[in-house]
Amino acid sequence: MSNPPKELEAVLLNRSGSRRGKEIQFLCPVHDDHNPSASYNIEKHAWICRACNAHGGWKNLCDRVGLGLLPSASKRGRIAATYPYHDAEDNLLYQVVRKDDPKDFFQRRPDGQGGWISNLKGVERILFRLPQLLAALEAGKEVFIAEGEKDVENLKALGLEATTNPGGAGNWRQGLHQLPPRSTGRIAPGQ
Repeated sequence: MSNPPKELEAVLLNRSGSRRGKEIQFLCPVHDDHNPSASYNIEKHAWICRACNAHGGWKNLCDRVGLGLLPSASKRGRIAATYPYHDAEDNLLYQVVRKDDPKDFFQRRPDGQGGWISNLKGVERILFRLPQLLAALEAGKEVFIAEGEKDVENLKALGLEATTNPGGAGNWRQGLHQLPPRSTGRIAPGQ
């Protein structure tokens, strides 16, 4: 793809953006911007932030605002499903995104401006469906650990409680198995 997608301009305008000649001024996706300090040149297909000096081409900008069109992301196909990871207070921390054709996964976090950042830098990794998991354990229910988010959704459809970790099988992080105090349920690994 040699030209940016048409959606890019709309996304930038949605980030408190405004057109100024050949440029669009918008809220920077890199830092906590409250006054549009980034600009995208429509002809040069390049952007820069005057406040934090972040810059790049249109592909970099697409990735930073959540369009996910960097070459590494564009090979992943279309989005087939998103799996939100909420903390114990039900705040969205990040999503695991499943793409089809070919099947692939990536993770992204909210940028605070309605877009996405395609990495989990500085974000705590937690169990999938954590608020529901904690409620089930507090109620004394058994919770199964599945290989991935789609398996959790399938178990949920059968009326069972389940969770998984980001990255699926083989990516369990130390500390994810800690049960909350006073929980009476148990976690049962899937077969």
